[in-house]
Amino acid sequence: MIERLGVPTAAIRIMEPPATNTENEFELLHAELRRQGGDRVILVTSPVHTRRVKAIWRHVVGSRPQAIVRHDTSEPTDPEHWWRSTSDVQDVLHEILGLINTSLGLVVRSQR
Repeated sequence: MIERLGVPTAAIRIMEPPATNTENEFELLHAELRRQGGDRVILVTSPVHTRRVKAIWRHVVGSRPQAIVRHDTSEPTDPEHWWRSTSDVQDVLHEILGLINTSLGLVVRSQR
């Protein structure tokens, strides 16, 4: 799918081993960037996850290499009315708790 958006196949990397959580994913990605001498990466995520993704990247990696965080524009989102849907409320609460956890140094570790 990402190729249909104009990303060259040579620029796509499948990370091994699979990550178990966002923190682990960024550790693996950071190691790969160091290995290849990369200085920036584009992280594409759900609209609701962008702030937490930025915070976790800064916690795990710092400011270099640079992470450019963008959300998937095809994913439906209604930030003006998030309280109208149970799943949206759950997403917001998950993100708030994730941001608190990140600000505390990722003291709670996800095993997913």
